[in-house]
Amino acid sequence: FLDGENDSFAGNADIFFSPVINFSANTALLPIYQGLYSGTKDVRELVGGGTLTREVMDHSLTLKGTHKFSDTFKGKIKAGYKREFLKETEDEKLRDGLFDYNRIAAGIEIEKKYPTWNLRSGCDIYTMSYPNYASIVTTYQTSIDTATYTEISQNAGEDVLDYVTYEFFVEGLHSFNKTTTGKVLCDVSYKDFNDQTIVKSDGSFSPDKRSDLVSLLTFGVSKNLPKVTASLYNSVQYYDSNQNSYDANRTQYNSNYYDFIQDNVTPSITLLLGEGTKLNFWWDIS
Repeated sequence: FLDGENDSFAGNADIFFSPVINFSANTALLPIYQGLYSGTKDVRELVGGGTLTREVMDHSLTLKGTHKFSDTFKGKIKAGYKREFLKETEDEKLRDGLFDYNRIAAGIEIEKKYPTWNLRSGCDIYTMSYPNYASIVTTYQTSIDTATYTEISQNAGEDVLDYVTYEFFVEGLHSFNKTTTGKVLCDVSYKDFNDQTIVKSDGSFSPDKRSDLVSLLTFGVSKNLPKVTASLYNSVQYYDSNQNSYDANRTQYNSNYYDFIQDNVTPSITLLLGEGTKLNFWWDIS
């Protein structure tokens, strides 16, 4: 990615600010502001591939309300907005990046405690929009003849990266004894691309829209001893998309182009060196 160049010499900064407004002993509101600036070069996963970024800045504001119905039952509701700016090239302004995006989110969550179980469940909905990114298929005619171009570009969308996500999760923590805890998390997300149409085998676009289903299952166990905490977690993700790809240079059609399965195994050990001081070792195999 750096192509022989030296990496940048710069710095990173982040801010987290969250005052708590207590309306009563059981009801509270948490305004949360998070700010981030990264001046060092980094590789980010954007639109299904790695992209080198030179600078990143984002701001997010979330309002989260919590209410304790009883000693064992609690509910939360949240709404938030995030704006991220990414600079790819040296002559590009930070606020004019191709992959700058807006994110609007809302969600609800409930938590229930049992003698040996702590269960959390919730659902979220959020929209992702890229104001500086638009497909030029329908506005820029190439050297191919007009009839062929019209046939290929028919049904091609413009805001092809924008999507809406509906997410549902269930998490359970189980206490086997005073020192051993197990965890199971199931997360399912449905991504609806309202202006990205499906690529057909001849390179043209069908009227059908792209939709992705992302399934994540995480499970593991941790052991807490006086000076050491050891844990082992495994996460399996299955990404299922109905979108295809057509490589015009090789006239090659690739169906289900974005589908993948990923498995992550993460053993870790945390050592308590002194009051308030910890040392953590982990190994992530994917």
